[in-house]
Amino acid sequence: MDSPKMWALYTCPVNDMLARRGEVSAEQAAEHAALSLFGLHQQGEKVPMHRQGVGLGTALLALRRHEKFSDSATDARVGAMAAATSVPALLRHLRSLITQLRVISQPVDYTQLMADIQNWHHPDRRPPVRRRWALDYRVWTHNTPDPKAPTAPAAE
Repeated sequence: MDSPKMWALYTCPVNDMLARRGEVSAEQAAEHAALSLFGLHQQGEKVPMHRQGVGLGTALLALRRHEKFSDSATDARVGAMAAATSVPALLRHLRSLITQLRVISQPVDYTQLMADIQNWHHPDRRPPVRRRWALDYRVWTHNTPDPKAPTAPAAE
């Protein structure tokens, strides 16, 4: 919120009481985090890195499947992110993962990510977010061929 160039992008209502104390709401903090992550993700990209309907788990699955990154390293980073117990820790992990998503030009739904970050401010709302991320990310373990897996020779 320090950059005047970004002020026009904020849409969350301002809580006057918090503003007088120099504070922001969880919603405003989440919006700022999502906009900052989007800016990081969009750097150097010609196509938009926001795509409605592409949840974080789905985007991270694309990262896992990309030959540029190892499965175990990606799994470890995703696991550390999902295990974050504070918003600052979550954002540190997200920045690292978003940088990797940029390398493979994989978009994310930043509107949904903003809602996820906002929910992370409330420990009781984290489990449904983790569950959705996990279901989208772990789909590779069920019924979806992994493009990195060796293919069996064709039956003759």
